[in-house]
Amino acid sequence: MFCSPLAVIPVIVGPLQVLIAVLPALLLSLAGSIVAMLKPSAMWAFAKLMWRQKMALAIVAAVAAGTVFGARAAASHFRPATARVAGADWPMFRGGPERRGSNDAAEPPAAGGIVWSYTADVRTFSASPAVVGNRVYVTSADKGPLRDRGAVYCLDADTGALVWKSAPRDYLATFSSPSIAGNYLVVGEGLHFTKTARVVCMDLSANGRILWTHQTRSHVESTPCIDKERVYVGAGDDGYYCFRLAPGADGEAQLVWHTPPERYPDAETSPAARNGRVFVGLGMGGNAIVCLNADTGDEIWRRETPYPVFGPPTAVDGSVVVGMGNGNFIESAEEVMRKEVDKMRKAGGSEEEIAAAARTMGPAGEVWCVAEDTGEPRWTYKAAEVILGAVVADNGNFYFGARDGYLYCLSRDGKLRGKWNANAPLLTSPAVSGGHVYVVTETGMLYGLRAGDLERVWEARLGFTGPFVSSPAVARGRVYVGSQQDGLLCLGVPRGRQPEIVWAGYAGGPGRGGNVDGRPLPEKGKFVWRFPETEGADEAPDLRVEAPPACLNGALYVPARGGRKGLLCLREESGGGKARGAEAWFAAAPNAVTLSPAATTGEVFFVDGARGDAGRALRCLDAADGREKWTLPVDAGAAGEFVLTAEGGLIADGPGRLTAFDAAGRVAWRTDCGDVRGMPCASEAFVVVAADRPCGLCVLDRPTGRVLWRRPLDEAPASGPLVRRNTIYAGTPRGIAALRLSDGAPVWEADAGAPGAPPALVRDRLAYTTADGALVVIALEDGRVERTVVDVVPGIPPLAAPESFVYAVGSGLMSCPAAAAGEPVSWARTDWLGRLTCAPVMADSRIYIATDTKGLVCLKSK
Repeated sequence: MFCSPLAVIPVIVGPLQVLIAVLPALLLSLAGSIVAMLKPSAMWAFAKLMWRQKMALAIVAAVAAGTVFGARAAASHFRPATARVAGADWPMFRGGPERRGSNDAAEPPAAGGIVWSYTADVRTFSASPAVVGNRVYVTSADKGPLRDRGAVYCLDADTGALVWKSAPRDYLATFSSPSIAGNYLVVGEGLHFTKTARVVCMDLSANGRILWTHQTRSHVESTPCIDKERVYVGAGDDGYYCFRLAPGADGEAQLVWHTPPERYPDAETSPAARNGRVFVGLGMGGNAIVCLNADTGDEIWRRETPYPVFGPPTAVDGSVVVGMGNGNFIESAEEVMRKEVDKMRKAGGSEEEIAAAARTMGPAGEVWCVAEDTGEPRWTYKAAEVILGAVVADNGNFYFGARDGYLYCLSRDGKLRGKWNANAPLLTSPAVSGGHVYVVTETGMLYGLRAGDLERVWEARLGFTGPFVSSPAVARGRVYVGSQQDGLLCLGVPRGRQPEIVWAGYAGGPGRGGNVDGRPLPEKGKFVWRFPETEGADEAPDLRVEAPPACLNGALYVPARGGRKGLLCLREESGGGKARGAEAWFAAAPNAVTLSPAATTGEVFFVDGARGDAGRALRCLDAADGREKWTLPVDAGAAGEFVLTAEGGLIADGPGRLTAFDAAGRVAWRTDCGDVRGMPCASEAFVVVAADRPCGLCVLDRPTGRVLWRRPLDEAPASGPLVRRNTIYAGTPRGIAALRLSDGAPVWEADAGAPGAPPALVRDRLAYTTADGALVVIALEDGRVERTVVDVVPGIPPLAAPESFVYAVGSGLMSCPAAAAGEPVSWARTDWLGRLTCAPVMADSRIYIATDTKGLVCLKSK
């Protein structure tokens, strides 16, 4: 073999660190040279000058020292530690064999920034924290040209206060993470190029007192696994070790077994123990998943793999699941290949040998699932690049990140359920807690996603100096994670209760497709009631509805024109075995209401009038009785489109102008951004606007309204924008265009026909109806058109159900699976009710439509 072992965590030393390390010597040398050149008279004059300026120099020195030490003190100010609270053990990497990175039942975080950071005496924490009760345990990695030191830290999880710090003599910068069982803490030592390192056991009841250490002949980056009073750990090129947890009578480590290094090269993975077996992986030169007898270390089975195995095995439901691939935490597969090819050439390898080796070292990654008892493969899944972190098992799914920048979600049988693009390599292990998945990118972004659909709900910046190789741990409603230069960080606030469901605007808000409660769609629908009820079958109703109602908490808020102008609130009542729509209240307005309303639990919002009407306003009503609470004037020439946000809302209340308002109707900011097309779309930090005159997309800073960037378009947008994850989706005269949220760079464009109504989103697909009467379903990832259905009613957008789209045809409503497989089926005949006048909406598994002859109609399960 010409290939040398691959670096898992090479020493990370930047140019600035090198400069700082050699700066004293350079200054001393420079001073010596100056002094040597000066004559005695010049030296004396120089000394007198320095004495005359002594006060100024003293002030400068004091300010410099104060800046350095004051900043450090401010960043890690004193916070008292609270009393220790017991919690579940963290006996192996990521807390358990499922590798969830969480072991408590606290509500997980879904908002907020940095709560505290520990930087008092060290800033680099490459290891992944372990959290037990209200204590965080982590190792440091203070590595530079002239230093190599580490320690085990115990911090208060709530305040960030240092409880204790401990390390054996000359303990080195460390990547291994602590494992905890009872009062025992076990951890490795060193980084990848460490030649000899120790396994260390500490007593938590005595502030980290060293119980025993064992010297190995390589680095110990592996995180130990504690099971049944034994410790299992990898030692790089020195194989795998097993120790008794307690020290011997002589106070020394009790070695139980040690695998031969020549058969177990590059033992980097963090073992998992289960049912008397220990599961490990082998990296460069090993390329295998191995099962060992926990008592003896004898090999039970070995499964050869096509790539090095660095990911920690996950043991669940009789299976072992592990990631692998080419590349490491610091270098991509291409960088590793170039380095290895150079080594082979220098070692005299032939071009044929080099070419053959290079073919196996390109970008690649796989996840393998094998039987726990035999190692027989059950399934494999291919990714574009290496999987270095753990594959997390949770609630019937597997989650993992890859260097290609995607977070993947697989079913238990290895089928892809979804993936999310972080737009940066994912080198670490995800954490899963309370229906959320948390990932950290190599570039220092923390993302919280909903586990069900991988929709981003929270993001926070960890820092700017990477790479970020510490995996997040979730506990006590917080995320704990290390960084290269920003210390150990605690972020987020507990989610508390479920967020309030809001009907944010037209059809529920951008992309919601008329459904905000996520209730399932019945197989078939039937007519239940209509409002108003009229005697004659052909009698025109005293209610004309041209915009979809808002549906929330059992109430329907219906925009009215015709004989009545204003907003109507309906609630369903039952009597005599029959359901009916009953009027709860009516709020009259000076003008007809032609735009869709919005609603929260306590308030309802609507804009009356169309362009050209005088006396228009955004009106806020009490949801209980329709009483007006406040108004915000809307210019006669304005579009009037609006959407609710967490702070209040956004409205196009003037020609070429977008206004942000707060919950009391006060203006927060106003920005000129062109004639707004459709609803603006608000993400966590940005507002995206599609505009005409001038034609283009505009991204604003959400708190201030400041324009961050504009992207001119040749033609006016055909619909308002949608934002999903890091991408904007906008309707164009040719179809749908996807652009990067950060700078507007094109991602893809689907020329499938101009949208005739706002698009809807279901999972990773977008659907819309074209102006000429077709339903188009597009894959968000690459813009691939997965389905086109013709003879659809133009101008009526699809309704988004949890796993399907509902669309209108001449005879009624059809249901179409969101996935590419499956054919459309009839959901309900509605042609006898008249022509649809607006988008259908859905609440509590009921669909509401408006027609030109029957007013508002309710359809439910047949």
